[in-house]
Amino acid sequence: MNQTLNHVGEVLDFAKDPLKETRVVDSIEVGQFVRQGDVYIQMIASASDWNATENRQLAPGTTMGSRHTVDASVTVLANPNGAKVERIERNKARCLGPQLLSKDRFTVSHPEHADMSLPGGIYQCYFQVDSQSMKRVED
Repeated sequence: MNQTLNHVGEVLDFAKDPLKETRVVDSIEVGQFVRQGDVYIQMIASASDWNATENRQLAPGTTMGSRHTVDASVTVLANPNGAKVERIERNKARCLGPQLLSKDRFTVSHPEHADMSLPGGIYQCYFQVDSQSMKRVED
């Protein structure tokens, strides 16, 4: 009975703020990715020669849905072409965001999604693209 009450308390605590859980990715290989809403973050082998930016927000925009952020420990390399959708095959497109470089574990935060804790490494951000309109999907 006491154990059941403990679990009920955990569920009630989680229900107060369900999105503030942190999803921890213990390890990730080159080519694998994680998703946070409309942002995909893929481990890559090497970084581009893009310029570092002070902007900590990964997705362009001013809406609550665009607030995917990293802390100051991460070097963010801005895509010099901006977040433009580019067709890569007949019915396939991609939208490149910034690259992330971190020697240590870091967190990608968002007010409407669970936070993501990732191991250090080099990452490429992509934004979801609608296959019908070939436009970037926004949270």
